[in-house]
Amino acid sequence: MNDLHRSKPLPVDMEEVARVNVDLGTRIEQEGVEFAYDSDGDTLFATIGEKPRYALTEEIMGNIYVRIDPGTLKIVGATVFDFMADFLAHNRLAQKAFAGFFDLLRQEGTIMVEGTDARVRVAPIFEAILKLS
Repeated sequence: MNDLHRSKPLPVDMEEVARVNVDLGTRIEQEGVEFAYDSDGDTLFATIGEKPRYALTEEIMGNIYVRIDPGTLKIVGATVFDFMADFLAHNRLAQKAFAGFFDLLRQEGTIMVEGTDARVRVAPIFEAILKLS
């Protein structure tokens, strides 16, 4: 039986994921991040680069999950439940990163953040989430 047909996924070594993702800021700058917000469920979905792609989902803490490419261990996205009620309300880094475009995200449903803006505003959030693991 090959690895793709296992009934239980292999555990993800988050220390290895952290080592493999030292280029996370650069990748976010080059590939961009698409944000989608579900106001009914107060859930934020973030996807780095192209989509859709197969990924493992790993709980980091509480309501924060990262999506990891199983072949490369590169982080390809994140999901944050209770985004407004908990994550944004209690996280100054996230408040700073989303200042100026969260209202647009709520109105439009999805936005793409690219280039230097992505590196400066978004990459620190992903890097902080990775350090929580």
